[in-house]
Amino acid sequence: RTINEQALLEYNGMLIDVFELLTTARESIATNVSAIAAKRDFFIATVDFETAIIGGGGSAGSAEGSVATAEGGGN
Repeated sequence: RTINEQALLEYNGMLIDVFELLTTARESIATNVSAIAAKRDFFIATVDFETAIIGGGGSAGSAEGSVATAEGGGN
């Protein structure tokens, strides 16, 4: 967020051009997407771990199916 705000200030002061501002925003979005994917992977691993400890079955297959559905449905 601070990087985007600083880039916007530089753009408003005509220190950088619009393409650098867009590149900064694109990098920020990519970072957020990576963070969300890491959290998703963590929660899936947590569920699989808890399922393995409790002794339930079939969690890994259903989790992978829901992830594939979530990834395919967003675009």
